Amino acid sequence: MNYGVVFDFDCTFSSVHFFKTLRNHSPWDKKCLLYYKKNGHIEDKRGNYKLEGDTSFELLSLLNDRTKQRNVKQIIQLLRTSRSFGYYIMGGYNRVCMIKNMISTLKLAGVSLYMSTLGFVDEIIAILEAVDISIRCFECIQGKIYHLNSDIGLYHPTVNKITPFNSNKRTFINMIKKLRNLEILYIDDNVICDEFANDDIQIMKLPHEGSGMNSEHIQNIYHTLNLRKIFTGENQKKIFIGTHIKTLRYCLKNLSLEVFIRSKTYEMGDYKQYPPGEPKENRICVDVDEKNIVCNSVVY
Repeated sequence: MNYGVVFDFDCTFSSVHFFKTLRNHSPWDKKCLLYYKKNGHIEDKRGNYKLEGDTSFELLSLLNDRTKQRNVKQIIQLLRTSRSFGYYIMGGYNRVCMIKNMISTLKLAGVSLYMSTLGFVDEIIAILEAVDISIRCFECIQGKIYHLNSDIGLYHPTVNKITPFNSNKRTFINMIKKLRNLEILYIDDNVICDEFANDDIQIMKLPHEGSGMNSEHIQNIYHTLNLRKIFTGENQKKIFIGTHIKTLRYCLKNLSLEVFIRSKTYEMGDYKQYPPGEPKENRICVDVDEKNIVCNSVVY
């Protein structure tokens, strides 16, 4: 069975409600400043704590200027480099790392990722870029699109293509389920489960406008999709071979699967060589070539 995961964005993939915050921005200016002070960032000539190239306070200044009409292109351009604002929206640096690790794990397991939002796709792409989350991990993103006069459409990141699709989330999810023949897990903080009662779609409902997915929710995703079985099943050679050993390490560390390496060239670090004696369960043994790419694997 092939699996697909559909994420909502606001208060699900993100930690803070991005759409509302961007349009009612007064609460976040001080929070961004405090975030930088706590993390030891530099102070510029105006007394703002910021990283080189960060445009969060330029964005705030633009949004605060009520004398000018809202310039969508300029806002999106600033969003792409508004790193303090981006980390605030996404719940901080550690949570962003957790999200990236989850994406790598799901993609390595062959899970297709989608996003369905009531917000603007253009803005979401920009804020993810600010925190270095690649949108190319998604097969498709459904939401409002400025190029379609703010109507709902589909953005396909891998081919950079936009197609009209003026329909709701339920229709979108059922469409990809049918077209791609996927077992779907839909994750949202604002979903009415009864709407999907007859659709054979698994729902993970998060607290309404809470702080988004946490580590417990991600573990529940892994459990629901039975990733442990995927990584230790018949297709494990197909999954591992060709994967860089660092990627494999990050993806498996939360699944309680030990990784052992046999290589003449790899710097072992905190890895262990093939263990002596009889193999035990929950152990993955891999051969690594001179480029640190897995070329053979055995799962016990």
